[in-house]
Amino acid sequence: MAYIQFDAPYYSHYLDPRQRERLRQEGLDPDEELERGIAGDNAALRGMPRDNTTYALHICRGRS
Repeated sequence: MAYIQFDAPYYSHYLDPRQRERLRQEGLDPDEELERGIAGDNAALRGMPRDNTTYALHICRGRS
Protein backbone atom coordinates (compact mmCIF):
# COMPACT_ATOMS: atom_id res chain seq x y z
CA MET A 1 0.00 0.00 0.00
CA ALA A 2 1.27 3.46 -0.92
CA TYR A 3 1.19 6.38 1.52
CA ILE A 4 1.20 10.00 0.37
CA GLN A 5 1.25 12.83 2.89
CA PHE A 6 1.07 16.53 2.22
CA ASP A 7 2.66 18.79 4.78
CA ALA A 8 0.33 21.79 4.77
CA PRO A 9 0.74 23.78 7.98
CA TYR A 10 -0.23 26.93 6.10
CA TYR A 11 -3.89 25.86 5.93
CA SER A 12 -4.39 26.93 9.53
CA HIS A 13 -3.19 30.46 8.69
CA TYR A 14 -6.29 31.00 6.60
CA LEU A 15 -8.42 30.55 9.74
CA ASP A 16 -6.30 32.52 12.20
CA PRO A 17 -7.69 36.07 12.64
CA ARG A 18 -4.21 37.65 12.82
CA GLN A 19 -3.01 35.89 9.68
CA ARG A 20 -6.22 36.72 7.85
CA GLU A 21 -5.74 40.39 8.69
CA ARG A 22 -2.11 40.24 7.55
CA LEU A 23 -3.24 38.79 4.21
CA ARG A 24 -5.85 41.53 3.84
CA GLN A 25 -3.18 44.16 4.51
CA GLU A 26 -1.19 42.61 1.68
CA GLY A 27 -4.21 43.03 -0.60
CA LEU A 28 -5.15 39.33 -0.57
CA ASP A 29 -8.48 37.70 0.22
CA PRO A 30 -7.84 34.92 2.77
CA ASP A 31 -10.77 32.83 1.52
CA GLU A 32 -9.59 33.03 -2.07
CA GLU A 33 -6.04 32.16 -1.00
CA LEU A 34 -7.32 29.08 0.85
CA GLU A 35 -9.23 28.01 -2.26
CA ARG A 36 -6.07 28.49 -4.36
CA GLY A 37 -4.06 26.37 -1.91
CA ILE A 38 -6.63 23.58 -2.02
CA ALA A 39 -6.76 23.76 -5.81
CA GLY A 40 -2.97 23.46 -5.94
CA ASP A 41 -2.97 20.42 -3.69
CA ASN A 42 -5.77 18.84 -5.73
CA ALA A 43 -3.82 19.49 -8.95
CA ALA A 44 -0.78 17.74 -7.46
CA LEU A 45 -2.93 14.71 -6.66
CA ARG A 46 -4.63 14.58 -10.06
CA GLY A 47 -3.89 11.30 -11.74
CA MET A 48 -2.54 9.64 -8.62
CA PRO A 49 -3.76 6.11 -7.92
CA ARG A 50 -6.79 5.82 -5.65
CA ASP A 51 -6.69 2.08 -5.03
CA ASN A 52 -4.40 0.84 -2.27
CA THR A 53 -3.20 4.37 -1.49
CA THR A 54 -3.58 6.21 1.78
CA TYR A 55 -3.58 10.00 1.60
CA ALA A 56 -2.86 12.22 4.59
CA LEU A 57 -2.74 15.95 5.21
CA HIS A 58 -0.61 17.28 8.05
CA ILE A 59 -1.95 20.56 9.40
CA CYS A 60 -0.55 22.23 12.48
CA ARG A 61 -0.63 25.65 14.04
CA GLY A 62 2.99 25.61 15.10
CA ARG A 63 3.93 27.63 18.14
CA SER A 64 1.60 30.48 18.91
